[in-house]
Amino acid sequence: MPDFTVLLVEDNANEAMLMEEACLMSDQPFRMQLARDGVEAIAALRDERDVPGLVLLDLNMPRMNGLEVLRVMKRDPLLRAVPVVILTNSASPEDVDRCYEAGANAYVTKPLDVLEFFADVQKLLNYWRDVAITPTP
Repeated sequence: MPDFTVLLVEDNANEAMLMEEACLMSDQPFRMQLARDGVEAIAALRDERDVPGLVLLDLNMPRMNGLEVLRVMKRDPLLRAVPVVILTNSASPEDVDRCYEAGANAYVTKPLDVLEFFADVQKLLNYWRDVAITPTP
């Protein structure tokens, strides 16, 4: 069983499936949790049994968007240390600035090419699991 959990917050089922495949293709698979919107994400994050090592957060979602989730997380003493990578289709400078100002640890745009997407996701996940030193939950 993988010991590194990633919470993917993504409302697009196809993109979520691609992310799960990228996790499974890794030499050391990741445990993937899925939240389909920000409300589900906050509920999952507040479940103290399984705090993720990383949150991959889409911006444009129903009910509660990614920026709102990020702001809630960074105001919560129990969640603020969890690394958050914005993984989105938007390359808008305004979105980038707002996310970093709200406390995002990184901002990555999703490549359109599937093979490039897999490669980028693998690098991103490997960095946060194997290279970055993060606080313990």
